[in-house]
Order: sequence, then C-alpha cells, then structure tokens
Amino acid sequence: GKPKLAWTQLTQTVPAGGMPKGTYFYDSFNKWTRGINIRVIDETSGSIVDSADFDTYESEEQSRRLANFLDHIPSSRIVALAANDEASRNLEASARSKIKELGSAEVDSLGYREPWAFIGVKGDPSSAVEQRIPYVDTDTTGTASSSKRFHSFFGFFDITVTSEWLGGQARCTFSVNGNASEHVINLKDDVTSWQPGDHIVLASTDYDMEQAEEFQL
Repeated sequence: GKPKLAWTQLTQTVPAGGMPKGTYFYDSFNKWTRGINIRVIDETSGSIVDSADFDTYESEEQSRRLANFLDHIPSSRIVALAANDEASRNLEASARSKIKELGSAEVDSLGYREPWAFIGVKGDPSSAVEQRIPYVDTDTTGTASSSKRFHSFFGFFDITVTSEWLGGQARCTFSVNGNASEHVINLKDDVTSWQPGDHIVLASTDYDMEQAEEFQL
C-alpha cells in the first residue's frame, strides 16, 4: 500500500477545552448586576470580546446607554443577553427596538422581574433563540435558558445563557464551551496517506511521556 507519513507537526497548539482562548463561565451570584447583562462573543474564536450590564430598572438613561452599546457592536458578532433581577421598568423604546433588531420576539413583552435569556447574531435576526418565563414570586418562578451551537474553523462551540428567580435569589449565567474530543487539528504536512482506523499520537513539547495521547482516526 501507499507509504504512510510517519510524523508531522501541528500548526497551532490544541487548546484546553477545545477553545482557542479557553472556555468561559460567568455567574452573577453575589454580584450587583441588576438589569440587562450582555456578553459579545467573537464568531470565529468563541472568545468574549466585550461585556456590560445596564440597570434598566434604575433609569431610562441606562436604557439609552444600552441601545447605544448594541448599536456599536460589529456585524456578525454573537450577542448574548440576560435579564437579572428586574430589567423592564425603564427599558424604553430605543433599547427594545435595538434588541428586536437582533431578532427578539419577546423583549416587547418583558415584564416585572421576568427571567429572559437571549442569543443572537448581529445582522442575522433569523438566528436568534430566546426564552422568557412569567414571574410568579422570588422563590418559585424558575429559570429561562437559551443555548445555541456555532461552527468555526476549529470545530464548534456552545453558548448557554440563563436568567432566573429561584430560592429568593435573582441570578444569570453565561457560558461558552467547546468540545475537545471533536476539535479540528491543522497539520503542516499532507496526511492523505492516513486512513480511517489508523492510530495517531499527539505528543507534548515537554519531555513527559505521560502527556502524550493516542487517538484513532
């Protein structure tokens, strides 16, 4: 048969968690971030490129600042939003309009202390996913959750946003995770001689043999 290439090198390091710049997790527990919390995520690497929170319970000025922030996000960026505690009282028309431009069908209905989680892509409103749930009370209302998978050059990454009222506590979370077992590795040489069923070994640049991992193609 065709001689197989014996070895080659990676064009870049295989990152922890399958993400070029690492995974991300944020939990608002014990943090004062009432209102609309935002994370802006790079569509290529899955990394957080901007974040903010706007107290749209406190004032309409905060709402106008939110509208301005959304307006300046570049096209194709991923935008994740979560209501934390009470976000609706001074969420005025300009902010609601900018959120609707992202693809939200729920923001106009967002009411007192309602959990709401949203993920969209600037310039592609059809890609939006969101959940809003009615407020019952601080102990039993529940959790709104939205998740979406995005494909990139290294494989894929998943974004999850939650917003909740449970046990007397308002809370929101943001997470970005990859899948290391399905990470796409890029190699310096032509490896078309490798076939399904072949075994390869990824070795560390360290001298520790325990850091080598074997995979089956």
